[in-house]
Amino acid sequence: MSAAQNPLNVCPYWVGDVLVTMSEISPQQRWPWTSWEQITDCMLRAADLTHPAGSTGGAWEVVQTEEQVAEHNHYYASFQLGYPANYADADRFITPVGTIPYSRRKDPRTGSSYAGKNQPMSIVNKYIACYMWKRTG
Repeated sequence: MSAAQNPLNVCPYWVGDVLVTMSEISPQQRWPWTSWEQITDCMLRAADLTHPAGSTGGAWEVVQTEEQVAEHNHYYASFQLGYPANYADADRFITPVGTIPYSRRKDPRTGSSYAGKNQPMSIVNKYIACYMWKRTG
């Protein structure tokens, strides 16, 4: 807002209001008699009874637990009768999706092998970064 639009240079924000802008200039430079706190490293969430205004939470990345992984199926590797046909294929299994290399088994009774690396995954939604300030005085 220019001085021509706001000749008295009156701050239009009340204490507790949030200013969202693409300008890196502190609002205190625009309205010197006011005080502001910059909001950083978070996204805004609409307040409700469970999440009152000013509460915080969330994370940028998580490592899923086994209970959180979507239900899915692993094909069990098994030898077909008479396989392997030659020494070159002795270290391979025939499966419903083709041949796969032999690997150590988690439980030899089930034929299931380990999957996953326990690496954190990003849970950040697509965003545009901007400057946010909360008026404090």
